[in-house]
Amino acid sequence: MEKLYEMYEVNDGIKNKIKKIDVFILSANCNVRAYQIIDKLNDYNLLPAKIIAFVYDKLKPLANTNASTYMLYKKYKPSSVYLCDHENDDVKALYKEPFDENSVVAIDITGFSIPDLFRILFVLKEKKKICNIYVFYTEPKHYLFKNGLIDTYQLLEGQRTYKAIPEYFLTGKYQDETLVLFLGFEKFLAAYVNERSNPNFLVAINGFPAYMPKLKDVSLVNNYELLSRIDSDSDLYYTKANNPFSVFNTLCDIKQKFNNSVLNLCVLGTKPMALGACIFSLKYRDNVKVTYPYPESYVKCHSTEYDKSWCYLVDF
Repeated sequence: MEKLYEMYEVNDGIKNKIKKIDVFILSANCNVRAYQIIDKLNDYNLLPAKIIAFVYDKLKPLANTNASTYMLYKKYKPSSVYLCDHENDDVKALYKEPFDENSVVAIDITGFSIPDLFRILFVLKEKKKICNIYVFYTEPKHYLFKNGLIDTYQLLEGQRTYKAIPEYFLTGKYQDETLVLFLGFEKFLAAYVNERSNPNFLVAINGFPAYMPKLKDVSLVNNYELLSRIDSDSDLYYTKANNPFSVFNTLCDIKQKFNNSVLNLCVLGTKPMALGACIFSLKYRDNVKVTYPYPESYVKCHSTEYDKSWCYLVDF
């Protein structure tokens, strides 16, 4: 078992656990929890001089609703603001940023979409050679279910386009493919991915948030159609939804079981689960590809308030 990182709750004690940060990266977002980390770092006198803000057109509010929250990134006057109107605008901008390999880099993944998170971490590790990074995340306090119905949660809107994330696209080495689906709350989405992927083998991973344990049952109910297609109960795994280390170790077990096929990872769950999958993907690039059901648009606000914030000390 490899120690990839250490994990701390972000509170007053964090001041004694992290070094001075040189570069901090965040994404503008309509969910207020996306700004809890930068507020806390400021309170703890840990805010770096260089702040990079990505402003995604796809995440902008459609009207004045949540507009003031979305613009909170301006509060700390970031040194670099990148307007991202098209796919890959973020990584193109990040390529141009001067990084010293010894820079202490931190990123708050709360406000990023999952595909953008995978690509940005790819650039930081593979192109900028940043091997140690502080990754922050703030949990939601409540997810939004319309009329309180558990099958109404929605993150992605409009028609989906299922495809590989280019930086993690693998072909040719193995004939068989194992689809590893990280379950989310959105009904039928996992089944859609499975149909488009048409894998030789199917594995599902369900996250159980420690802060809302009952929600693990929501993901199981909403993904009943997909789960009915799994051949064996041994191919349904559970990990902690706020612990990337748990995800990484689970993927190591799956890799050992399906060692003669490429692992196709598709994360429909939480950002920390995506982080664990990303660490695994960057470590085992010859065995892994990463896919995602890209939507026409994202639901701008799918959670309310905020709960605990976490710091993961990631060693790539």
